[in-house]
Amino acid sequence: KLIELGADITALDNQGYPPLKYAKSKAVAALLKLDRSQAKLRLNKKDLEAGFKAHRAKNDAEAIRLLRPFARNGDQLAQMVIGSIYDIGGNGIQQNYRSAAIWYRKAAEQGEDLSQYRLGKLYAKGLGVKHDKVKAVKWFRRSADQGNGSAQVELAIMYQDGVGGLQRDNAKAKNLFLLAAEQGNIKGELMLGLALDEDKDYAKSVKWYRKAADQGNPLAQLLLGHAYWLGQGVEKSSSEAGKLYRLAANQGNAVSQGYLAAAYLGGRGVPKDIVTAYMWFNLSAAQGDKKAEKARNAVGKLLSKGQLSEAQRLSRNWKPKASTVKKRAET
Repeated sequence: KLIELGADITALDNQGYPPLKYAKSKAVAALLKLDRSQAKLRLNKKDLEAGFKAHRAKNDAEAIRLLRPFARNGDQLAQMVIGSIYDIGGNGIQQNYRSAAIWYRKAAEQGEDLSQYRLGKLYAKGLGVKHDKVKAVKWFRRSADQGNGSAQVELAIMYQDGVGGLQRDNAKAKNLFLLAAEQGNIKGELMLGLALDEDKDYAKSVKWYRKAADQGNPLAQLLLGHAYWLGQGVEKSSSEAGKLYRLAANQGNAVSQGYLAAAYLGGRGVPKDIVTAYMWFNLSAAQGDKKAEKARNAVGKLLSKGQLSEAQRLSRNWKPKASTVKKRAET
């Protein structure tokens, strides 16, 4: 508009309208000011990249300092990153859900799908905003409609539960899980497997458990292991079950630790070893599993003092092992 105004004033002035000289000078001054502002923003693009780099390096205080001017100027990625910094906290920044919600909202209203999903999560949990599942559904849907897999999963779960103003609809939920799973979303793969399991479609449920298990999800590893143990959807194999139970147990899954302990106790799929069985029952019991606690106490009576001492030493020295599988980024 300023450019058009300047052109119109110049044309009229050339036609002999002297009173327009003052207006012309103001328009030109405004154009010069706009040009200087745009030039300044162009130079500051380096600060934008530096802000993102600082965030990747976990220097979040510096990231906020560099990104805030761009976020205030409407850059949706800068808004999303600042929101995530406050959402997660740490790296010298105190967790602040209210600030996270403010910045997520600014980006979400511009259509940034990850911010829409995360704002939905805040509403679903009542963090930084008033607990409101209807608004959670609104933001999950907007993000899901853009193909965000995590939002598709959360919206599907709300359809399963019939909350947030939604009618319970397992068919819609399953379709949303499928959309997410087809993108490689781990939770989508797992939830689709569970939905198919409930339908007793074991061959298909195993397919999706395997995809999630291959990405290192301990619950999927447990469920796939149990499918092998029972022979549901796959050929029965206690050795395959034992391998999968171990993968999940090594990540700290209490149920898998109990199942693996039982396998060692009976020598099914793994060599019989009551000392190792005690260790896994003990680790599971430490997380509150009452059945594992009862089994541990029973096995303890079968051990010699030396065996019991060794089993307890193994328990003390045990540390969880993170999955070596690289998980996909949040979608």
